[in-house]
Amino acid sequence: MIISVMLSLCVGFVGVFLIAFYSEDTRLRAFSLSAIFQLWIYRIYFLLLCFFSLCALMWFGIDAIYVILMLLLLLGLIDIKCLAVPDTINFLLLLVCVGYAFIDSQNNFIHRVLMGFGVGGIFFALKILYQSLVQKDIVGEADIIVLSSLGIAFGALDTFISVFLGSVAALVYAIFLALFYRVQLAQLKLPFCFFIFLGTTINLAWLSFVIRENP
Repeated sequence: MIISVMLSLCVGFVGVFLIAFYSEDTRLRAFSLSAIFQLWIYRIYFLLLCFFSLCALMWFGIDAIYVILMLLLLLGLIDIKCLAVPDTINFLLLLVCVGYAFIDSQNNFIHRVLMGFGVGGIFFALKILYQSLVQKDIVGEADIIVLSSLGIAFGALDTFISVFLGSVAALVYAIFLALFYRVQLAQLKLPFCFFIFLGTTINLAWLSFVIRENP
């Protein structure tokens, strides 16, 4: 338990540092942890990272799925902060997912990689189609890489389920903003990577606690 707590604290400190670094927050007069923690939003990010890291460690232990979820959460929080995700962490997630697929099923490794990129290809085609119809993005290029990574790690079906669950969460959030803050839905930009993280977490929780424990 002590090791899990210490690791979660390390993840929290590193996570808020990376969020501040990639968002290039102009409110930081000096780029240091002490300056970062003077802003309340980074304290919230720190608590979220620590809490979820501890829950994921108790849930999965220190393994590839834990790393995938933490990278996905980090990308989601950065997406919340600046509505963009860094290529460095995004491709690191892709590399971890490829490694996990290789270790998890060496016999079907090529198939899983092709299926994962197939998932990304489907969303890329939807992106092109949607842009041609309404001249607006439905999903970003970085999100397509994230979806390809998840397709490689968890399979096409689970990825589509995660996207569906994340889209439902995003829709509920958008309706909440429209009703209580009078935000125009047509002009609303959502951090979809964070909602992908929510959908993936809900799907994994369903698979772990409902299906596997009640076969």
